[in-house]
Amino acid sequence: MKSTTLRYGDDDEKASNPKDLAEQLTCECSMTHRRPATGIAVRANDILRARELFRTLDFAKEGGAFENTGGKLAQLLETDKGRTFCEALEVANAAGHSEGVVERKLRKALGTVADFLKEHKDVLHEQLTQQRARASREYVFSSGMLELLTAFTYRRHWAQTVPDNDTDSPALAAWKGDPGNKEKMIDYCVAAYKDKEADSAARKAQGQGNAATFWQEKKRRWGRKRGRRGGRTEKETQEVRRRNRE
Repeated sequence: MKSTTLRYGDDDEKASNPKDLAEQLTCECSMTHRRPATGIAVRANDILRARELFRTLDFAKEGGAFENTGGKLAQLLETDKGRTFCEALEVANAAGHSEGVVERKLRKALGTVADFLKEHKDVLHEQLTQQRARASREYVFSSGMLELLTAFTYRRHWAQTVPDNDTDSPALAAWKGDPGNKEKMIDYCVAAYKDKEADSAARKAQGQGNAATFWQEKKRRWGRKRGRRGGRTEKETQEVRRRNRE
């Protein structure tokens, strides 16, 4: 099964087109399309938890720090219709995690959700695609920073986790022998950069060698074709054809 996350960072413009987005969402990548009851309940819970965050950070405050980064969405959810929408999501969420679904309440809740999303579809689509693009970059930023923070501040653990397949590296052996030493860590990282550069150069040379071999083989085959035509060049062949036509 494919990932259930749409990659807005890959093509923000395409993701902002409702028709393109509708074509991307299929049962292969969307739980709502594959198993509607589960998908609606899960997404309802996601939205409600986000609303709690918006409230904690005061996203909905007009003129606040978040007015242009989620504030408009938060403000919409705090309107009378927005509150009614969130109450309906509570029902949809609870119905997905309990037995004995009250059909009347669920029907009314799903109708409220449908009406709210239809009424505000344009502003929601615009704000949500922008928010998703920002969030994807924020996620990559925070993940990258946490990875580097953890590695560089817990050097002993980092040294232990570096694969030992680079056993011929004196710098790695020195660092593993004294993992808390910052200079030895730097020595190995610099050596690793140099090894990476050498590997890239080798792969590039190999690729060029493969290309050269390809053209050599092509020329060899062309030579065979020329031999089957009596050793004539292409120009000579064309001249013979012209004479034959005359």
